[in-house]
Amino acid sequence: MIMTDLRVLIVATNPLARGGLAVLVEGMPGVKIVGATGVAEAASLAGQLLPDAVLLDAGDGEAEELDAIARLATAQPGLPIVALASEHGAVPQALTFGASALLPAAVDGETLAAALRASARGLVSIARADLSALLPQEERIEPELRAPADESADRPAAPDQRAHGQVPRGGGPG
Repeated sequence: MIMTDLRVLIVATNPLARGGLAVLVEGMPGVKIVGATGVAEAASLAGQLLPDAVLLDAGDGEAEELDAIARLATAQPGLPIVALASEHGAVPQALTFGASALLPAAVDGETLAAALRASARGLVSIARADLSALLPQEERIEPELRAPADESADRPAAPDQRAHGQVPRGGGPG
């Protein structure tokens, strides 16, 4: 099975951010940069280049960056958009506007590559730390809370009924 490179368009308002993201993506095996642009030209360029995914620097979640997500999602429905944001408050808005992944701006290359590939397959990626921003207040996940221990581990295991000939006629499991 021949795997083709994942074609990525990089979008950021700041040229230095575009350059930094390009350096990060260039080191990813199986990922190819097809272009890099500012937010104003992003939707048009995506229509021309037809990338498999967009990597967008959402910065602090300012209106311009979030609007770029909405414009891209409208111009290219179904186009996977992986947004990087330094502000946790941008999570709900970015996903509402059409991002398929939202990760912290300081994400490592391996995690970013996984999110790009996952979003190209139609999956949504969200950093665990940002997940609670999407949940209603009463359902928020507290990091210090742990799942309850499995109480059945404290009880002795029931003897295997088959070993003692106690399986009823007519069959049983198995």
